[in-house]
Amino acid sequence: DTALAGDTVALSAAGGEDQARQMLPALVRALRDADERELEQLLADDVGEVEARRATRGGRPRASLVERMLLYARRSIIASDAPIEDLLDLNEIRVTRAARFFQGRELPSGVRPTDLVVDAPLLEPGRTPLRTLLGWGGRGTVVVRPGRDPRIVAF
Repeated sequence: DTALAGDTVALSAAGGEDQARQMLPALVRALRDADERELEQLLADDVGEVEARRATRGGRPRASLVERMLLYARRSIIASDAPIEDLLDLNEIRVTRAARFFQGRELPSGVRPTDLVVDAPLLEPGRTPLRTLLGWGGRGTVVVRPGRDPRIVAF
């Protein structure tokens, strides 16, 4: 069908929330599986850090970050049979625009106001391994730039 001038039409715009929501468990799964290819596909060329005390350092190159992550992941810090839903509370994942999430604070290196911050509470079995692998405290947090090839731009 073709719309003509003056016709009423509906416009649907996807903000990338569903896409972004999948990135957090995908990152944890790639770490659990020590999946180098998946980590390279999930992460941006340079990855910033969300935590305020480290945010001003600038981004880290993906290659060195993946290498460091794999070094720890291959030590089976997360058991290979651990279900992701036992590590993160997937029912409590929140997605917020970066401009709102970091309101009143400086955006981390490489983060745009339109990026999406995805976070979820860590469950008890996930707290120690995810603190070791990603430096997360009580919540797992990633910043996603949605699009055709969504990427994690900070965590």
